[in-house]
Amino acid sequence: MSELPKCEQPGCTGHLGKFDDCKSEALYMLTLDGTDERTGDVDFGSCLSLVILASDESVALDDGPTVILPSGAYLVECVSSGAVYAWREDDESSARATFDALDARYEAWLNADDSDLDACVAAVRADMAEDGATDPDPYVTDEAASMYGVTRADVLAALA
Repeated sequence: MSELPKCEQPGCTGHLGKFDDCKSEALYMLTLDGTDERTGDVDFGSCLSLVILASDESVALDDGPTVILPSGAYLVECVSSGAVYAWREDDESSARATFDALDARYEAWLNADDSDLDACVAAVRADMAEDGATDPDPYVTDEAASMYGVTRADVLAALA
C-alpha cells in the first residue's frame, strides 16, 4: 500500500482528497465554529470564508499534528466537489476585496429568477471589477448566462 502524499508540516499523516495540506485543514476547522464571515454555497459552486487571525493560532488536527497558523487574513474556499482550498492574502483589505467580489456574485445569483438579465449583468460587472477588466467578452459564457435564463448575446448587449 502506498503512503499518502504529505505536506511540509512536521507530523503530517498525509492528505488524500479534501485538503492539500495541514494548514488548509486547520483553517477549515476554524470556519466550523461559525465566527468567520461566509458567503456562497455548494449549489452556487463554492462557499468562501474570510478568517482574520489577530494573533498566531494553534489548531490540533484530528488524528494529526498541531498546526500553528500565523496571524493574518485568510480565505477558505469549499467547492462543490468537496475540495477545500485555503490561502493567505497579503493584507486584510485584499482578502476583504476578494470576499466582497464573490459575495456580490452570490447575492446576484440568489436574487436571480429564471430570466434575470439585471442579475447576470451585475454578476459579470462584479467579476470584471475584481479583475480590473474592461472587456466583458471573456466573462460571459453561454453556461453562465443560461444559469440566469438569458442568452450570452443579451448579456453582452446589456453591457455595451
